[in-house]
This record gives sequence, structure tokens and C-alpha cells, in this order.
Amino acid sequence: MCIRDRDQGAYPEAEEAFLHALALARASSSHSRRGEAYALVNLGSLSLEQGSYTQAFRFSEEGLGLAHQWGNRSLVSVALSNLALIHLFMGDPTSALHYVEKIEVQASSAKAVGYEWAWRELTYGMILLVQGRYQQARACLAEIEAQLRTTDLKRGIFQAKLRLAASHLALDQPEESAHLLEEVALLLASSGSCTHLVLLELQRLPALLPIVEQHPQLASLRNLLWLEDPLQSQAKNAQPSSTLALTE
Repeated sequence: MCIRDRDQGAYPEAEEAFLHALALARASSSHSRRGEAYALVNLGSLSLEQGSYTQAFRFSEEGLGLAHQWGNRSLVSVALSNLALIHLFMGDPTSALHYVEKIEVQASSAKAVGYEWAWRELTYGMILLVQGRYQQARACLAEIEAQLRTTDLKRGIFQAKLRLAASHLALDQPEESAHLLEEVALLLASSGSCTHLVLLELQRLPALLPIVEQHPQLASLRNLLWLEDPLQSQAKNAQPSSTLALTE
């Protein structure tokens, strides 16, 4: 329930639920350190998405310490990814890379995509984009996007496609970018609960906004994201406003 609220952008509800879970974990007779780690890391993710980086760092750092002792590899990976992105968005890509390198990847079969590998590569791909290393970003993100197609890691699939689209656009490949964004629209149409996630990624990758707002093949994506169609916007701007008419 907490995760669903976060994914849908219901931040107050998600924060209340995670804080309640944290309080319960700390108040339990056995003092559930694993539950405490889970709540802290997710509060870190929640704060990160809202741009509250100092709070996100505090939650994630504390959660990481507990996750190492009582959690599992996946929870540690999320905490490290949080800390990497916090430093990246605060202008410190060197520290961001340091945290990414700490994410341990468990060996998996050729047919299986490990959760830790996915989160490490998605985070690394974002770092490369912010650093302007677009060729490397495209190579990294193309690999993970292809691998994630066969998984049910919905959040990762959207992030991979959007970040890969951004790398293509940065390399002056707008049609490749538009094709990926069309795929995002198709996925979003069958999974409306991810609308907020897509909007969050567009906020982090503002270079994608013009093509989303203007490309003729992306009208369905604009509708799904409640973005105004450019033709509708032009028609609206062509009409005299009632306020102007009253004051003239």
C-alpha cells in the first residue's frame, strides 16, 4: 500500500504509512531492525522524489546501516542508489559514482535479470547522462532496457526507456527517442498507475519535454500525462481572452 501510494504520487499518504511502520518497528518488543531498515530506506526514496535531499540522505544513510546488518541485498541496493542520486542531484557526481560502485550484484542466469544489477545500471546510466557522457549512457541504458523487457520490474522498465530516450536525443537522434517514448505511451496505457513516475522522470530529464510536447506521434502520451496538445494550445492562444476583452 505504501509503495503504491508513492508510485501514484500520493506522498503525504505514503509518508504517513512509512512513518507509522517505522514507529511500530521501533516500538516492538523484539525491536524489528529489518522492519526499521525497510521503513527508513523507503522514507529515503520518498524524500528523494520530492527533492528533500538532506532528509533523504539522513533516512537513506541510517537505513543503509541497518539494511547491511538485518536487511537483504535488494534493500541495500535501493539505499545505495538513493545516496548516489542524492549526491548526483546535489552536484557531486564523484560521490554518486562511489555509491554506485558499492552496489553488489549477485550472479544470475543469462535468462534472469537481477534486481541489484538493474538498479545499479539504471543509476549509473542517469549519472552518465548528467555528466554529458551520452555515448556511454546510450550503451549502458540500451543493454538494460533490452534486458528489462522480459521482467516485471515495471518501474525499471519505464526508467530505462525514458533515460535511453534522453541519451538518443542528446546524440541528435530524435526519431529513436520518439520511438521509445511511443513505447512508454503504450505501456502507460496499460498501467495508468505509473503516470506519476513518468512525470518524475521527465522532470529529471527536462530535455525530453519539448519532444513530448510537440512530436506529432506522441499525442497519446500527452493525453495520458494530461499535457496540453500543441494544436489545442495554438487554438486557445488564437482566441482573445475574456479578461482582455473586458479591459479593452
